[in-house]
Amino acid sequence: MKLHPINECIEVAKSWREQGLDTYQQFLCAKCGEKNTVEEKNTFFAEGRCGDCGYVTNLRKTGCNYMASWSSEPEKRHGKAKA
Repeated sequence: MKLHPINECIEVAKSWREQGLDTYQQFLCAKCGEKNTVEEKNTFFAEGRCGDCGYVTNLRKTGCNYMASWSSEPEKRHGKAKA
């Protein structure tokens, strides 16, 4: 997984949210390398705790990525979402 600066990820996530997509932050553990996906949608954190080894990774330093899916809330689809 390619990692990007967290601020870039946040900007892309905002624009996708306006189109009705939910985003989930992803990161690689700096200790064990495990790929992690944050459960809380549309929220980006500066640190992430690995679900495998428990190590806390500084995501401002290492960068992160995201995945997107259509919102499960119909009123937030089709450009009607608020950032």
